[in-house]
Amino acid sequence: MRKLSNIFGGSEEETREKKTRPTAEAVRQQSQRQHMEDAPEEDEEFSGLRDVSQVRYEEDMLSSDKFFDYGVTYVKTYKLRSLADVQKVSHELNEGNIVLADISMLNDRDPMELKRTIDQIKGICRGIGGDVAGIGDTMHVIITPSNIKIWREKV
Repeated sequence: MRKLSNIFGGSEEETREKKTRPTAEAVRQQSQRQHMEDAPEEDEEFSGLRDVSQVRYEEDMLSSDKFFDYGVTYVKTYKLRSLADVQKVSHELNEGNIVLADISMLNDRDPMELKRTIDQIKGICRGIGGDVAGIGDTMHVIITPSNIKIWREKV
């Protein structure tokens, strides 16, 4: 029976080389061991605690770079005057911001353009996993990015 590596063009040397490469888990464990070896000498008197993993304080997590990568979410207001304003809304959603849009000007000028604009916004929200909802009886809609959902109370 032939080996799959021979069928798909891999040589036995390449196969052996792949087997000897360390996995991501092995590299992580090695770096943890090295970090533990670099620890200060004063910790050695507590030899019973060497096997316990370090617990990070909340302050450490909040100051880490990963926390700040998420950025700030803004609530921005726009008056939609035409179908072209949908691009602004799309840009804000891609930036992770929430948009409160006043659609009264579109309704007064051309109800069909309002319908097309709302359909465009719904399509964008569907595409990015966002949400859109009307606010009461006013001519305002709230449009959110994928990480924010709108809670709807059933009456």
